[in-house]
Amino acid sequence: MFWDKSIRNYPGRIPLKIQHMRTNYGPSVFHSRPTIVMTLDLERWSEVASTSVPYFAQKLVNVFPGLAEHTCSKGYDGGFVQRLQSGTYLAHIIEHMALELSTLSGIGVTYGKTRYAGRSGSYEVITRFKNECGMQECLRSAVQIALNLLEKKEIVLSEYIERIRNETSRTALGTTSAALLDAVRTRNIPYRFIGDGSLLQIGYGCKSKRLQTAVTEKTNLISADLAQDKDLTKKILEQNFLPVPLGFIATKEEEIVANLHDLTPPYVVKPLDGNHGRGVCLNLNSLEEVVEAFHFAQGMSEAVIVEEMCAGSDYRILVLDGKLIAAAERKPPSVIGDGEKTLSQLIDILNSNPARGSGHDNILSKIEVDHIIENHLKKLNISLSDVIEKGRVVKLRENANLSSGGTASDVTDMVHPEVVALCERAARIVGLDICGIDLIHKDITLPASAGAKIIEVNAGPGIRMHIAPSEGKGRPVAEMILEKVMPSPETGRIPIVTVTGTNGKTTTVRLIHKIISLNRKNVGLTTTDGIWIGKEKIYKGDTTGPRSAQAVLADPSVEFAVLEVARGGILRSGLGYDWSDVAVVTNISEDHIGQDGIEDMDDLVWIKSLTAERVRIGGTLVLNADDERVLAIRERPRVVEQMLNIFLFAMEKNNAHFISHIEKGGRGCCIENDWLVYYDGLRTQHILRLKEIPVTLGGKALFNVANVLAAAAACISSKISMEQLRDGLKGFKSTEENLGRFNVYKVRDSYVILDYGHNAEAFHSVGNYLNELKGYRKKVIMSLPGDRPDELIKKCAIHVSNFCEEIYFRDDLDLRGRQYLEVPQLCLEALAESGAYSQASIISQTPASVYKVIDQLKAGEILVIFYDTLAEILPTILDYDPQPVDFIPDVYTRSEDILGSYYKPTITAQPEKRTNAHSF
Repeated sequence: MFWDKSIRNYPGRIPLKIQHMRTNYGPSVFHSRPTIVMTLDLERWSEVASTSVPYFAQKLVNVFPGLAEHTCSKGYDGGFVQRLQSGTYLAHIIEHMALELSTLSGIGVTYGKTRYAGRSGSYEVITRFKNECGMQECLRSAVQIALNLLEKKEIVLSEYIERIRNETSRTALGTTSAALLDAVRTRNIPYRFIGDGSLLQIGYGCKSKRLQTAVTEKTNLISADLAQDKDLTKKILEQNFLPVPLGFIATKEEEIVANLHDLTPPYVVKPLDGNHGRGVCLNLNSLEEVVEAFHFAQGMSEAVIVEEMCAGSDYRILVLDGKLIAAAERKPPSVIGDGEKTLSQLIDILNSNPARGSGHDNILSKIEVDHIIENHLKKLNISLSDVIEKGRVVKLRENANLSSGGTASDVTDMVHPEVVALCERAARIVGLDICGIDLIHKDITLPASAGAKIIEVNAGPGIRMHIAPSEGKGRPVAEMILEKVMPSPETGRIPIVTVTGTNGKTTTVRLIHKIISLNRKNVGLTTTDGIWIGKEKIYKGDTTGPRSAQAVLADPSVEFAVLEVARGGILRSGLGYDWSDVAVVTNISEDHIGQDGIEDMDDLVWIKSLTAERVRIGGTLVLNADDERVLAIRERPRVVEQMLNIFLFAMEKNNAHFISHIEKGGRGCCIENDWLVYYDGLRTQHILRLKEIPVTLGGKALFNVANVLAAAAACISSKISMEQLRDGLKGFKSTEENLGRFNVYKVRDSYVILDYGHNAEAFHSVGNYLNELKGYRKKVIMSLPGDRPDELIKKCAIHVSNFCEEIYFRDDLDLRGRQYLEVPQLCLEALAESGAYSQASIISQTPASVYKVIDQLKAGEILVIFYDTLAEILPTILDYDPQPVDFIPDVYTRSEDILGSYYKPTITAQPEKRTNAHSF
């Protein structure tokens, strides 16, 4: 049997391991909401079906009876069990185990997906999450349980569930943060958490704000510090004739002995800078009790406040921007005896209420029997083991903080106008925008002069007692706080344009950035070359993933965002934003096949379509009408649901899809008689001649013509004026503002072209341009990424051989798993197999090899360098003091200058050492 064979082959633990977990905080190809992706290495279990392991399916269902309700792909209850019985695979099983664990532990996630991860034995298990750490624990536990089942070990499911619940509780948002987050979501305001706590950024760029519980950007730091120092708060209130209890500060026991006689009992002892009622002891009547409470409070703060205890009820008043918005009466936790149960049992019953949780993670807090409760019960002459007579109410502690187990009743509509004025003035004096005032008063309906005393002023007050009081009406205080931070109908959004595709993305986003920046907007930009905030490049590198997008959208100076979005970032981490206003898809061609589980062109379309699916309702989707795969994106169900405005661009007006779209009243851009033309239905507007747009090289660089069309479409869709569009296109200098993307330099009497082409379509596009230039001898230096399949590498080499006389193959600096010179050798083989006429050789990856080829250039020659790393190759070219040019003449007539003998390179790993770049 397979089971016995597997155990025999694996005497220790059976191979099955988690390679890594990652979190997609934004939309991804898997789900529109955040997901966790766990990558598993199943090793020899990857092709083993559930039916191959005797009794496995039955053991699994015995441990998880709830799996019988999983529908799976069948779409009905029991569908997953049917899959188990007919044969399914371990990664898929672990997915369902994790989902069931989330149900049993109270998380309640139901979405999961399993996907092949691109290499044998490697799979991705994807689930949604409500609590990130809790769901990660579900996934880890599912793997552990699967191992134990395979090894025939006993499963104690309750232990796993308890661990998941503990992790969920430990990392859950508090009630205040959760309520604010719900309010943000209801308003459709974009958000993200900063760090692992509750610091929340809402909105994007210059519209963004930050919140942390009930603390906002408007919360004054001095005022917050003042509120933390309870004695200083008392002094400033007292100086302004606001009623506070008498008291003093003590740091030593001797100070209590010396000063206590000035106060009238009962007394209160509390930490100077405490919160949530921690370390507070009330209703103390003797020096001994005060001294004991003093030492207890010093566990939280070296300095301790001792003051007279005020008689009356305990109220919490919430003041927002100087106005009272909610009030609650707080009551200490208590139990009612039934004549049968002990006090301890009654407390357990109280804590079993689902509304009670640990700390602040629920509406009420569980009651913990601590030093304060024990001392209080001692005064009442009651022990936890005593049976409480029927009907007797036992108050468990004096203080009424919710964090200590207290309850609250809403009294907002009952507050006397004098008390309202008192509290609002106190908030103004302390200077807090959101202020929680603790008030002791005989009755909140009485005027303040009847004995009201302010005992504390709190910054960042909890709001759960106002949201969901034990009695009375809940108040929408989270919504009111959010309204003050970001008044309706503001949603905190700035315009976002995204660009994806196989080729042309970087040039397109740079063009858009240039054009939009002309109206003095501060535009954030992400590209494969780095991040820009306005004109400042803040980071260098390939920055086309979600982290880079989030950096732009988090900058409070950014008024407009232009984001290049690449396949790798989408697949590995999703998007760094929720919705865009305009999305551009330039083209989709063969690239990255065989990487990250991408098996064919349909996979590429699936990945790149995500940006189209995440355009806001009524936004604009810009598509290349010359690319059938791109055009098909407009028919995808999620795109149709968004009711998007479709904007097409085409190289020629006679494109049938373009004509049909325009005739139906659609918008688009195309080229007519060397003019860039805008169509709005049948109405036309001529924008510029191609020869006026430098990046098109006189209209000959068709790939850049396509990029200009895409950029113009995005800018028109962003309501940029035609005048600004023209100025931006005419003023865009390739070698200055599009560095590394088909930059043309004149070196002596020859030309050097620098480009980032790295796939067959890019090489084909460059070839089309070069084939239009007559009389020149064309050379190419090229390298290719080693993580491409052999056939794709060979295909690229053949493409290049079709438009040049000489090719110099070299390695990328990063071999990406290949052996040294392995890729260049594959390229040579491809040319030999295809019968290509180009001379071909291998040079080293050092700059010296490039210098040597440039040194050998003769008049009338064109050298194209397809580079891997711009920082490595650009200094080599600049060393020749090249002249940037906007075009190359169509015909080179002095053919005699390029006749004669040529440098014929040989296959070598180390070229001659170069000593002088300018010796010819």
